[in-house]
This record gives sequence, structure tokens and C-alpha cells, in this order.
Amino acid sequence: MKQPNVLITPTLLNSFDFAKNAPPSWKTKALKDLVRLIRREKGDFPLWIKKGIDFENAVYQECNKSKGKEITRGSAFFQTVCNNCIGGTFQNVFKKWLTIDNQLVLLYNKTDVVLPEKVIDIKTTLNWKGKEKYLKGCQHKMYLYASEKEFFEYIVAQWEDEESNKIQDIHFVEYTRPTLEVLEEELTQQIKELFDFLHQENLYDDYYVIFSNNRR
Repeated sequence: MKQPNVLITPTLLNSFDFAKNAPPSWKTKALKDLVRLIRREKGDFPLWIKKGIDFENAVYQECNKSKGKEITRGSAFFQTVCNNCIGGTFQNVFKKWLTIDNQLVLLYNKTDVVLPEKVIDIKTTLNWKGKEKYLKGCQHKMYLYASEKEFFEYIVAQWEDEESNKIQDIHFVEYTRPTLEVLEEELTQQIKELFDFLHQENLYDDYYVIFSNNRR
């Protein structure tokens, strides 16, 4: 008999990956952030996160008002982001289940933008560090595995500086998925590594009860 399902989100897998591979100067904080996430503890809400959320909401609002027409309001960079998202639907939830070592695992994904041919995720950043920063994560893999779409794109708006709301550049990071079977194998391996880590660090109970919302 299968146990109640446990929850996997892109944020959890990316936090685990960062904690595992962070440089020594970031290691302690990365581990603390992962534990805080697993225990669903409230932390500080940095200004840059709020700026990113506000930017995404502005894009959704402008696209919804456009009724499919080209957007000409706002800066040229803002228009570029919006016009790449026209015709999409926003904040869709895609779920998929895997069974790993007899444990039912729910992959839960909340997407920014879904177009007929691809999924888009909107990011903001102060420092552009290249495409590899995004492609080495798992978010695009989870989204395409759950939605079964073929194409994914990160649209990354780069702020002029920490205090400004002005965009200085836009970066596009594209990804085409392999077969669903390949994605399933890659995600399964990542999740197994996470489970091993949680058991080793005596965090599995917190993950099972608090993060996955199960009661023993």
C-alpha cells in the first residue's frame, strides 16, 4: 500500500541544489534557507522579491488589458516582455505524480505564462550571470514534464540598479525538452538525492509532516 503523497516543488529542488553546491561562504546560509523552506518558517521578505512580484503582476495586467493587441505602453523593455506573453494564460497549476521507492510524489508547478506552444517564466535580476545559471536548475524540466509541452523560455528583466524600477536589458533563455521519459529519469534521480539528504540530516519528518502537509 502506498503512503500519502509527499510534495516536490521547483523551489524545493533548486534550494536543495544550491545548498548542496554553494561555495563555502554561502554554505551555512543556503542550508538554513533550505531548512526554513522545509519547515515553512517565515523569513525576511527582501525588497528585490517584492519588486519581481510587482513586475510580473504588471505584465499580467497589461497583457489581460491588451485583448491580444500589441502593447505600446511603458518602456521599450517592458513592452518586449509583455508582447512576448500576449495570448498566454497566467498562473496555471500543473500537477504530475511519480512513484519513487514506493512513495507517491506530487510534482506541483505554478507557471507564470502558458502559450499554446510553450511555457514562459518571468525573472528579474540585478546581475546577469548568463544562461547557465537558469538552465542548470530544474524549474524548466518540472514545468515541461508536468505540462507535457515541448518548449520553455525564461524572460529575464535586468534592473538598472537595486533602488531603481528601470530595466536596463532583457535576456531570453530557451530550452527544448528531450523526451518525457528522459525528463522523468532526471527528475527521479534529483528527488532521490533530496530524499537521501533529508534522511541523513534528520529532516525527513519535517519534510513529510510540515512541507508535505501530512499528519502521522
